[in-house]
Amino acid sequence: MTGSPDTQSAARKWVEPEAAVALSGWAVMTVAYALMFSIFGQGPILGSLGRGLINVVPAALLAWPVALLIQKRLATGPLALLLVGHIVLGLGFAVLWYMGVQIGYGFRSGWAGEGIVGRPLIGVALAWQAFQGLTLYAAVAGFAYAALFRRRWLELKDRPSAPTERIPEARTLLVKDGKTIRPVGLDDILLVSAAGDYAEIVARHGRYMSSTALGLLEADLADRGFLRVHRSHMVRLDAILSVESAGNGRLTLHLPGGESVTTSRSGAARFRDRAV
Repeated sequence: MTGSPDTQSAARKWVEPEAAVALSGWAVMTVAYALMFSIFGQGPILGSLGRGLINVVPAALLAWPVALLIQKRLATGPLALLLVGHIVLGLGFAVLWYMGVQIGYGFRSGWAGEGIVGRPLIGVALAWQAFQGLTLYAAVAGFAYAALFRRRWLELKDRPSAPTERIPEARTLLVKDGKTIRPVGLDDILLVSAAGDYAEIVARHGRYMSSTALGLLEADLADRGFLRVHRSHMVRLDAILSVESAGNGRLTLHLPGGESVTTSRSGAARFRDRAV
C-alpha cells in the first residue's frame, strides 16, 4: 500500500469496520439460507449450508464492485443518473447473481465426470429468484450509502475547524445622555466619575452625563484600558501624564487638561500592581 501513514490509517479506519460488518452480514445470510433449506426439507444441515454458500458467495463477490460504483458514480451524480443507474445495476446484479447460483449448483458432486450441468428455473421459481436478486441488490445499495455517509461524517468530524476571526474591539463608548445616545471615543475619555446614580464622563472635548451608574460602566471598561482607582473614579491608564504621592499610601494621577484624581489606598495598590 502506498501513501502517507496518516492516509493509510484513515483508510483502515474506514475500511475495517465496513468489512467486518459486510462479512458478518454475509455469514448471517448464509446461516439463514441454510436454515430455510433445512426447514423445507432440502437435505441435512451440512448440505443446506452448502446450498446457502452457493446463494451467498456470488452475491458477496458482486457486492464490492457494485458498492464502489454506487459510491463513486451514482451517489454523486444527478437524479436522472441515480434512477437509471439503480435500475440498470439492480437488473444486472440480479441476472449475474442468478448465473452465479446456477454455476454453483453445477459444481456439485459429479461435475468432474459429468461436467457442469445448469438447471434453469422457470415460472414461480424464476420469479422468486429474481425477487431475491433484487432484494440482495437493495441491501448492497443500502450498505453502500450507509458506508459513504459514515465516511463523510468522519471526514467532517476530523476536519480541523477554521479559526474564528476575532472581531476588533470597539473603541467607542455609546453614552446614554438622557434620551440621547452619544458616541464617545474611548481614546478621548480621560476619567469617569460617580455622580449619584449617574456617571460623569470627562473627555478631551467635553463632559457627558451618563444615566448608567459607575459600577455598571466599570464592568464594560475594566478590560478596555480603564482602572478603578477610587470608589468614585476610574481613569484611562493611557491618559495619565504623571503620578505623585498624595501621602497615606495614596497617589495623585495627573491627566490632560489640568484634570487630576487622588486615589484611595486600595486604588493605589491596584495601580501599583499594574507597574512592571
